[in-house]
Amino acid sequence: MNQAIITTKPAIVVIGGLVLNNEPLAMIKQLSPDFRFIDINSFSSPFSLDTITRQIDKMLRIYCKPVILIGYSTGGLIALNLTINAPDLVDKLILINSTPCFPDKDNWNGINLTDFRRLLDKLAKLSLRQFKNHFCCLATYPKVYQSEEQSLWQSNDCTKENLLQWLEIIAATDLRGNLVRIPTPILYLYAEYDILVPKSNILVNRIVNQFTLSNSSHAELNASELIIYIKQFIQ
Repeated sequence: MNQAIITTKPAIVVIGGLVLNNEPLAMIKQLSPDFRFIDINSFSSPFSLDTITRQIDKMLRIYCKPVILIGYSTGGLIALNLTINAPDLVDKLILINSTPCFPDKDNWNGINLTDFRRLLDKLAKLSLRQFKNHFCCLATYPKVYQSEEQSLWQSNDCTKENLLQWLEIIAATDLRGNLVRIPTPILYLYAEYDILVPKSNILVNRIVNQFTLSNSSHAELNASELIIYIKQFIQ
């Protein structure tokens, strides 16, 4: 039986994104003595959004009270799905460079289908290391880093199989219709220069806390602004 974890402040649980490790969000550790990072690249395929959500649901049941849940990039799909299905586990939800629907659709500014297919093609043709470097180039644009520097951002648990599985989930998932079911307060944060995730035009009948992080890319975030916005939201 799991032993409940009791803290004076809500635990902060971060669900990370595709290819990347916890480096882009390392500064968030300062906000809570109880910080946990979940690397989505560590889940072995086959899996689905729902099976991963159920696994994380079990992880969060060890806390004696709802957590501050942060979904970064692809991890935001899991964070949203969890909050929709188990709102009792989430005190507040923060989405960073994420969206309830990644692909371009009617009345939705998502990832261009041509660009998405190009990413799938790169995954098929390149070695795993080459693809991870390519993805990091996109994630850190407009800054340019050498491959040795890029490796600092990359999860060691990536495989081609789980990356393909996640890209298939991204292509098939649209959670916009379920947003109205979420009673939990949500903070949306986007990066000024993010070329992977366009700023979402959230279509939901609720007051939305949404801000843009200046001088930020998908992976390299303005730490001072990020901390300020999160502190204001969770206090």
